[in-house]
Amino acid sequence: MKVEITTEERNTLLQRTEMKGKILFDGSTPSNNELTQRISKGDSNLIVIKQIAARFGSQQASFRAFRYDSIEARKKAERITKHLKKQAEEAAKKVAEEKKTAAEATKKGEPA
Repeated sequence: MKVEITTEERNTLLQRTEMKGKILFDGSTPSNNELTQRISKGDSNLIVIKQIAARFGSQQASFRAFRYDSIEARKKAERITKHLKKQAEEAAKKVAEEKKTAAEATKKGEPA
């Protein structure tokens, strides 16, 4: 997969860089995660892929993405969609279960 960024514009109000570019790929269209890993310079949590538009029968696509300056700037500007909210809830539930099992393990390890 070859990624070429054609335009980069700085949006100081929203504390982000808005990028547009082209992707040349073999096989299926790359996922958002694959593209994020390719264009991230450090923390991939600061990158938001807005659109990947592939032409039918072609091995190229165009994309639009935002690179935020900080996590706080991303939280202020981006909407939390249903599936992102569900993922966050599942992650929080998993962390709570891990804490509970760790607490139970320490109780069993201590003599009464």
